[in-house]
Amino acid sequence: MAGFLKQFFKPRQPTSAAAQSEPQASTATPERPAPDPDIVAKATTTGELETLATQGETAAIRREAIGRIQDTEALERISRALKGRDKGAFQAARRKLREQREQAEAEEARQADIERILQDIEELATTQDTKLYQARLDALVSRWGSISGTTESAQTQRYEASLARCRERAQAIADEEAQARAEQEQAQEQQGAVETLAATAEQLASAWPEEGASLSSLDAMIKTQRNRWEQATANRTPDAELKTRFERLMAQLEAYYQALSAWQQHEAQLEQALQEKDTETIEATLAAVNWPEGFPAPPALARARKHRDGQTRSSSEPQQEAPRVDTGELGRTLDALEQSLEQQQLKPSREHFREAQKLQDQLPEKEARQHQARITRLGRQLQELRDWLGFAARPKLESLCEQMEYLADQPMEPEAKAEHIQDLQQQWYDLGGTPDQQLWQRFKDATDRAYEPCHQYFNEKKRLKEANLEKRQYIVGQLQEFVDNLDWAGCDYKAVDRIQRTARREWSDAKPVDYRANRPLQKQFDRLIKALNAGLEAERERNDALKRDVVERAEALIEHDPLREATEGAKALQKEWEAIGITHQQEDRRLWKAFRAACDQIFARLSEQREAREEAFNAAAEEAESLIRQLQDIDPTEVEPAELEAFRKAFRALELPRDRAGALADRFNKAMDGVQQQQMSALRAQRYQQWLAALDQHQSGETPGPESFRHPPMPLEQATQESDTPSQARALCIRVEIVSGAATPPEDQAQRMALQVSRLNEGMKSEQSLESQEDELDSLLATWCELDAADGLTPEHYQRLREALKHWFLRSSGDEASQQT
Repeated sequence: MAGFLKQFFKPRQPTSAAAQSEPQASTATPERPAPDPDIVAKATTTGELETLATQGETAAIRREAIGRIQDTEALERISRALKGRDKGAFQAARRKLREQREQAEAEEARQADIERILQDIEELATTQDTKLYQARLDALVSRWGSISGTTESAQTQRYEASLARCRERAQAIADEEAQARAEQEQAQEQQGAVETLAATAEQLASAWPEEGASLSSLDAMIKTQRNRWEQATANRTPDAELKTRFERLMAQLEAYYQALSAWQQHEAQLEQALQEKDTETIEATLAAVNWPEGFPAPPALARARKHRDGQTRSSSEPQQEAPRVDTGELGRTLDALEQSLEQQQLKPSREHFREAQKLQDQLPEKEARQHQARITRLGRQLQELRDWLGFAARPKLESLCEQMEYLADQPMEPEAKAEHIQDLQQQWYDLGGTPDQQLWQRFKDATDRAYEPCHQYFNEKKRLKEANLEKRQYIVGQLQEFVDNLDWAGCDYKAVDRIQRTARREWSDAKPVDYRANRPLQKQFDRLIKALNAGLEAERERNDALKRDVVERAEALIEHDPLREATEGAKALQKEWEAIGITHQQEDRRLWKAFRAACDQIFARLSEQREAREEAFNAAAEEAESLIRQLQDIDPTEVEPAELEAFRKAFRALELPRDRAGALADRFNKAMDGVQQQQMSALRAQRYQQWLAALDQHQSGETPGPESFRHPPMPLEQATQESDTPSQARALCIRVEIVSGAATPPEDQAQRMALQVSRLNEGMKSEQSLESQEDELDSLLATWCELDAADGLTPEHYQRLREALKHWFLRSSGDEASQQT
């Protein structure tokens, strides 16, 4: 420590003669006033703020002025001017510049987004592609709404004008689509009405219903379909062929309805006439009923026709021999009927009875009368069995009615509901039905009501099948055109693969579809997909081989050294892997696992290396923290310069992590500066005490020793330019007050101002460092001690010197404290 202090206090030689000379001043300057705290707020122009930012008296003023400047060029000039002068203000200026650049970039990106939206909406306003038009418009409106900040009036006008045009087009497109849908729905309704009439006519033409046809159901169906046709043709003219078909079917069913209505009125009368063989009544009844051709007639009506035809043939021409029917077959049928009646099997009994009636009708009248009694007897037994089973099954049939009525009121999926309806109908038929028309009508009404939503559902399903069939036809057409024009030599295999995958997905999505109508389309589609896959298969084989080669090269890099080459090679192989085209999915997964495993091993080595380096960085950071703590805990008065230099070397030798190196270096330098500042403060305090002691010795008439000063005294003519001792003492006091910054008595203010002007003219700065002030004060005090204390030196002179030195010492201590802070 003693050696360090000796080195610190050794005499310093002036670097030049100009530095040793100090001209006398004729006047003295007043003490500098404190800066105005509101000076930045009062500045109104960028130029004024720029001046304050570069020439402000305090760092706070400079930073505040920078904070108010918005001009980028001004900030650039300020940052260049402050570089190396004021680190805090320089960083504030650079930070403000960075923020402004980021804001400018963000605003530029925002304007680019606005321009893209405007271009997109202007293009949408004039495009001929109207697919998903409203959705695209909604997306653009959403993008415009998500723009932050305000937009220029010109941009808003462009957007509003294009938006208005787009909305007009969207409305027109929507109207066209609605009209097309309405026309399509009307066409479907027209077709549906005709199909319903055709299905009803086909059902009535297949056979006479066992329980008889329902007049009310037929009437309701005819009225419903007529009303449906009228509504469907109100705004759309039907196809001429479809209209002709509708009118023909409607005429047939209306004729059937009129005949059925007349039949129900004359049924009992005709039965009586047949029993009595009243030909006249039979003829009149047949004429009144006028049953239409093409529809099976009720059994009694058929017998009446047969009776009429027989009478006509017998009266108009000789009797022709009717086709012979095997009477044995009729007998066997009656035997089977008797057996089924004995076993109380209603359904087989009905079938055998109808078959027997049919065979009887084909026999000549004489032979037919021979079996009439037996058929009549078995018919009564069948009726009794029906009545008995009906009575026994009535509770079950009523239960089925209740279940069907309950089912009609339940919200269910149409498919499931239809299955339940079919199950209840099957149970009804298994029970043999009932002759009770009222109970049957109850069950039928409930069935119709329950099936109504199912009917709508299956109609929609049918329309959906037709739409899906059209979609599949379109897919096949597009795919056929693509295959016909495909050039395998220069095609994009990934695009081809995507197309065939998309086609297969869309084909699968287009269901349900009518199976029969779809069969030829399915064959064509399968053939086209097969043709595409044949070309893709060869490309997959080639690409599989390429990926196998990549895997082999990656595995070769696992143990490769140096590691940097291995990692760079792995990254290159990853890019090469991504560039390879389509492969077999299963083989690709297998190869990818092998490739990923090889890359993982390569990068695992890199991770281990990084972890080791990270551990070394962390250890160095801990060592740096330890050095900083030692500096912070050290006693500045006991440390040698060599020890501090050893600290510096040890810190510089550390390899610190990049993210912490700057912060650790700042803390280390701050701690080192703190130690040195404390040493300087201690030495300055010692210097201050030595000066006071020298003044006390000189005032008491003693001569201070050479150790009291580090610098030699100035020549009096150079220091004061005065001739007598009192004037020299006065001038030296003023110079000491100027250097120390202490106040000067009013009577000496003019001389102080003159001395200050003289110092400025000689190039001496108004602001000096503490070291230069200390050197000048030391030389001035040495010169003072050259004066004769008894020749005009007064205690007031010594007191002025002591006050000036005290002011300098206190101010220097405060400056050092602020610098440490």
